[in-house]
Amino acid sequence: MKILYFFKTYILVLACLFTFEQVWSKEYSIKTQSRIQLFENWMETLMEDRSLPGVSVAIVHGKDLVYSKGFGYSDLANQIPMTKNTSQPIASITKVFTSIGLMKLVEGNKINLEDSVVKYIPELKNLKSKKFDINSLTLRSILLHTTGLPLNNKILIKPRINVQNISSRFLEDIKNQKLLFQPNRLHKYSNLGMNLGGILIERLSLKKYSKYITDIILNPAGMTSSSFEGNKGLYETMGYSRKISGLRKSKGYTNMGRLLGLPSSGLNSNVLDISRFISWHFSTLYGDLDNIINRNTLNEMQTVKWVPIPIEMPPFINSGLAFFANAFELGGVGLGYFRDKQFIKHSGGLNGFCSELIMDNENQIGIIVLANSSDAPIYWNHNSSISKNLYEIIGESLMNPDYMIQDSLKEYENVYTDHHHFHFYASFVEDKLALFDLSQSFPMRSPIILKKLELDDSFEDPNNHGFYGKEFFVTFQRNSNKEVTSLVLGNNVLMANEK
Repeated sequence: MKILYFFKTYILVLACLFTFEQVWSKEYSIKTQSRIQLFENWMETLMEDRSLPGVSVAIVHGKDLVYSKGFGYSDLANQIPMTKNTSQPIASITKVFTSIGLMKLVEGNKINLEDSVVKYIPELKNLKSKKFDINSLTLRSILLHTTGLPLNNKILIKPRINVQNISSRFLEDIKNQKLLFQPNRLHKYSNLGMNLGGILIERLSLKKYSKYITDIILNPAGMTSSSFEGNKGLYETMGYSRKISGLRKSKGYTNMGRLLGLPSSGLNSNVLDISRFISWHFSTLYGDLDNIINRNTLNEMQTVKWVPIPIEMPPFINSGLAFFANAFELGGVGLGYFRDKQFIKHSGGLNGFCSELIMDNENQIGIIVLANSSDAPIYWNHNSSISKNLYEIIGESLMNPDYMIQDSLKEYENVYTDHHHFHFYASFVEDKLALFDLSQSFPMRSPIILKKLELDDSFEDPNNHGFYGKEFFVTFQRNSNKEVTSLVLGNNVLMANEK
């Protein structure tokens, strides 16, 4: 039976890998290819302006990996490039995998969402619970972050702790923890609560947490580069602090996630593996795939169950709020996932690393962004958000029909800059030439649409009301070989990048 199990797993992993290798042969539209170039040039500008060490990104459409790339360096000192294969801690995105692992146990009738956790972890009776009822802390409480527990366990932040003993040590220290409020009354994000979920997994599956997640999620999804063992080999990445006095510090940040607890933040992965996870996600919701959890369970996990209003309230009141949140796509907390309007989300952040996972189920577009610095603007609500720009620039081109681009305009597509004030990317909006300002936080939101003039290679923006209002005239210049080499804007000459 074991041989048969391993054979099936091997075939499944090969199938997942083969499927993802095939997508590279798929031809994407001229519009999407142009948007990829725009995104890359915007990213390079951002990386330079913010002095970011490294960022890796990927975008999935349905089952297809549309685009993935690394920018900058995974190790500045040794000048090791960040690539799509570079693994790093994904921090709290680990909680998504823990949550799926717990729901797998629910599917198998090993536990119920309303079961009291004390039934399986009697050590919780040692909590300082004051007048609060510890028996009301359920599996649902863990998944919704309504346990009433603190953010972290004290034992996890002590120095020189043996990471391998985290699980047993934090249970020994549970007597020093206390419930901050009655369970199921207030949303309070808790690594400690999710670590209890990891203990539930071990006690109900009779496997180590890391092996269980590997067996039931990582291997079936083809995530062969993901591990709880830390970064290994050629693609190890360093974590960097935010800039302090113009410098970034790099310390032993890679173990931070494991110190906080494997179930809450201990997984290491890369954008290619997370893309495979996103592809599994859409295949489960819209296909016949049920090799990890089934469609109904995944839908249930992503339905809003709690609206995180910062006041304590009875569950029945929040159930009413959740009903309206789902009806009007207002967002809230699901079972291990977060919703922001139509987007399914989970973020992660540790000293030196940050991560963002975004999925638009309706349009089947998924995004993953990883960075090895604490201040990289990767989160959805950041100004100059990398994840939102990836969605707006490339994702939009996948949702809307392609348009015809005049051959006479294609030769203008390039970066034009004076390396000081102006930094434009010439591309297209529908059938018109447009300039995108690469220094803007969201370049897709305010392109400069150019109108062709009678004079060859000349255009204007008749609607420009900015600094160059009523005089935004553009002329492209060519060399003796008729190749476009520069752009003249007023009295400013912007040189084209070499192709």
